[in-house]
Amino acid sequence: MILRHLKNWPERIIMRPMVRTPAAELSDELCALFSRAELATAEARRLLDENDRWRQSVQQQLDFMFELSAEFRRPQRITYP
Repeated sequence: MILRHLKNWPERIIMRPMVRTPAAELSDELCALFSRAELATAEARRLLDENDRWRQSVQQQLDFMFELSAEFRRPQRITYP
């Protein structure tokens, strides 16, 4: 289908290989920035997951410590012989 359209092109249009222009270099820079942004996003997600695991671990430890302190503070009946 594309070849059919190319056959109808005027003879004065000459196809040349792409020459590197500042716009093309900017495009390469944008590609590099996008790549770095994707890596940064993945790293941020990994760090958020790690932070969540740490938070859960600390929460469990605090709950356990609270239960222990409640156990030690419970009034105990002293029996005298």
